[in-house]
Order: sequence, then structure tokens, then C-alpha cells
Amino acid sequence: MSTKLGAIQEPVRLPIDEQLYTYLTRIEFDHHTEGNVQLLNKILEHAPPFGEAKYLIAELAHHIKLPSSKPQHLLIDAETCESQFRDNPDVFKWFYSNLLDREIDSDKFETGLPLFGKLCKVLNFAEFKKDISMALALGAMALVLSELHKNTPYQPYWYGKGTISGGLQEYLNAIRFEHMNLDAPEGSHRYWTGRVDYFSYTMLGQADVFKGRVHLSNTINQSFMKILDTQDLDLLGEKLSLFEATFGSPDQ
Repeated sequence: MSTKLGAIQEPVRLPIDEQLYTYLTRIEFDHHTEGNVQLLNKILEHAPPFGEAKYLIAELAHHIKLPSSKPQHLLIDAETCESQFRDNPDVFKWFYSNLLDREIDSDKFETGLPLFGKLCKVLNFAEFKKDISMALALGAMALVLSELHKNTPYQPYWYGKGTISGGLQEYLNAIRFEHMNLDAPEGSHRYWTGRVDYFSYTMLGQADVFKGRVHLSNTINQSFMKILDTQDLDLLGEKLSLFEATFGSPDQ
């Protein structure tokens, strides 16, 4: 029997052996899903220290002769991000001084460049692509300079996963590109790359879009957990079909 959307569904009563099997089958999924919800909420906990900066980006694009003032459409080689920023220090120092509303001097800029270069490679590694968008690169450097100014410690905790303490610098210091997992915890990767996304979206005046994506992802994750709690295979099939009709199948 199908269940109306929004109706309270009592859990199906299963024999004890089936309950134990179901629990053991689900436990990894439950830990991952709940960890993901907490992680996404943590990404939004500290808003970027600036708002929309389209006019600054347009000025920057003009001064460094970018082919477009829309950095989300411009791709750059992640391996050369650091050198591209290093080749135009005065313009980028001007840009970030105005963006962050405080002076970014040569020492601070030079200190941030190696961290920025490594963070860009992490973003490239996470996307399995050679290039990243200029918008992502701008957001990455903004995050680095913000963290150098005021450190935001993050310690991931995911059942069965590794952990690391400290802020962005400690995370980047732990990175080893010769390993598939970069020799650092998944929670740290997800947190810091998510923070870069948040900074980039905010810079483009799309912070609400990013928050909406986070809330949608959390709603979907929590909905799956509630449906699984019913232990009703008919209901699960019905809701998965509805999900695929709305968002497409995982293979698409």
C-alpha cells in the first residue's frame, strides 16, 4: 500500500535477525549521511568576510587582461595558479585589500602564495580535471588570506575515518599528492574545498545559491534516513522512483 506524502509511517516490525542484519547493513550509510549533514552545516558556520565583488572582479579582469570579466567561465591550469598570481602581485594585492577591507602587503601576499598554489592543486585533484575556474582560484586565495589573518580550526570526525586538527595551513601541510586520498581525512577535504566554493559563490553575489544547494543536499540526506527508518521496501521503492524522476538516476 502506498503512503501519502507527509503521512506518518510506522516502522515495519521485523524479526530480530532481520533487524540486526538491516542495522549492520545500514550503519556505514547512516554514519556517512549524518557526518555529511554536520559537515555541510559546518561549512556555512562562518560567512566569508566580504559580500558581492563583481565590480572589483571586473576591474581585476581589465588590469590583468583577462578575456572575460566573468571568472566562472574562464578556466585556468591549476598547476599554474600560483605563478599567474605571482606575475601580477600589485594588482592582486589591490584586489584583495579592497575585497577584505584591510591592507594585504607584500609579506602577507608572498606567505599566502605557496598555500594558495597547493590549495588549487587540491581543487584540481578533487574534480579530476586539469583546469579550475578563475572564480574558484579567486575564492581560494581569499580563503588563504582570511585564514592567515584569523585561523579557523576544523577537526573532522567521521566514524571509521581519520582525523586531523588545526586550520587550513595544517591541512595543506598534511597533503601528499602521491596518495589517492592525499594522505589527509575525507572530512578535511570536503570542508576546505566547500569553504572555497562558499567564498567563490559569495564573491559572485550567489551566496544564497550556495546555501540553497547545501540545504537541499541536507534535506535529501535526512529524507533518505527517515524513509529507511520505516524498513518498508514498498515505500522505499516508491520514494526512490520519485527521486529519480525529479533528479535523475545516479548513472545519468
